[in-house]
Amino acid sequence: MSQLFQQVPTRAITIAHDPELLQQQVCEIREKIRSSDSQKRVAERFDLKNERDVLIDIEFIVQYLVLRLAKHHPHWLRYTDNITANRC
Repeated sequence: MSQLFQQVPTRAITIAHDPELLQQQVCEIREKIRSSDSQKRVAERFDLKNERDVLIDIEFIVQYLVLRLAKHHPHWLRYTDNITANRC
């Protein structure tokens, strides 16, 4: 049973995704986070992690690519963090 349970995330990630719908969904989630974070940020303070077009956007791009292409690159699923995944 535990082996079957461990296979669920892999199956969910490697299913075929409509690329346009996936891109739309990822962008919507990123925009929700951006809107939420902008309310919390201190004015005039640069945030390397959450600023527009910086680290968090790179992480979202990596996540999109993993969801979009993991079926063809299963070795990407070995890594659970974006830092290591970015090296692939």
